[in-house]
Amino acid sequence: MVKNRKLAKAISDAGWGEFQRMVEYKSVWYGRTLVKIDPYYPSSKLCEKCGTKNAMLTLSDREWQCPVCGAIHDRDLNAARNILAEGKRILAG
Repeated sequence: MVKNRKLAKAISDAGWGEFQRMVEYKSVWYGRTLVKIDPYYPSSKLCEKCGTKNAMLTLSDREWQCPVCGAIHDRDLNAARNILAEGKRILAG
């Protein structure tokens, strides 16, 4: 997201490194498992139903329809489900 000129400053100012550090120590504190996924994992662009990657998706597209299976996705909800699935896949592997 930092590569996007419109969002770069806001994201950099948010202190993601500090946020990540706090999440890491709190996961240890509470006995939880923290799984990090690849920062370039296309979570918003993957159809959660069939796994098709929608390369034509832009940042302004808040909802999109999968060109293969026809499922309609809310961008953020779809990304959250894909991140959860990827984290579970990494843990199982």
